[in-house]
Amino acid sequence: MKKLLLFAICSIFYCSYAQLPANSFGPDFTLTDINGNEFNLHSTLDEGKTVILDLFATWCGPCWSFAETGVLDDLQEAYPDEVVCVAVEADPGTPASEIYGGGSSVGDWTTVIDYLLMDDASGGVADSYALAYYPTIYKICPDRMVTEIGQLSSVNAFYSEIGSCTSATYSKDAKMLSYEGDNTYCDGNLVNASVTIQNYSIGS
Repeated sequence: MKKLLLFAICSIFYCSYAQLPANSFGPDFTLTDINGNEFNLHSTLDEGKTVILDLFATWCGPCWSFAETGVLDDLQEAYPDEVVCVAVEADPGTPASEIYGGGSSVGDWTTVIDYLLMDDASGGVADSYALAYYPTIYKICPDRMVTEIGQLSSVNAFYSEIGSCTSATYSKDAKMLSYEGDNTYCDGNLVNASVTIQNYSIGS
């Protein structure tokens, strides 16, 4: 009993703190979907679209239940110019063939997911996005900021999240994405400062 309680406490702690913090920078990745089409995250974001990233495993019952709701299919259909929904089978220990059922898979995932569906055999996306449990649903804004939003139950709820992505204000609008260094000043100048900025303008 004590071992079970300790496991439960550790699991809650891990799941609560292992995910990417809100407004983290979204690492780029490229995967090929089940139809042979290549998907690149940052290229999609550069089109001004928000990406809803659904990280799931074929053996995951709650993942199947969420997919069965069809909410992301409906979201993609309602707002094709504003959002791209992407489902990634993120368990590298699961054969890609189990997307179609069989083995430990809950079922044929092509029957419940009509948006982009792909397998990540390397586990790279799971690592980059600090995956702690399935399913994990991330919102990735065009400025590459990532926030976990969970299994929302309606298109309106997802669209409200998309609307919270910040937009550029000026024709030339640089945004700081990250800062690495210290706060030591020498004659008014920063020492060991490294800043990453992004072109966040309305125009080109």
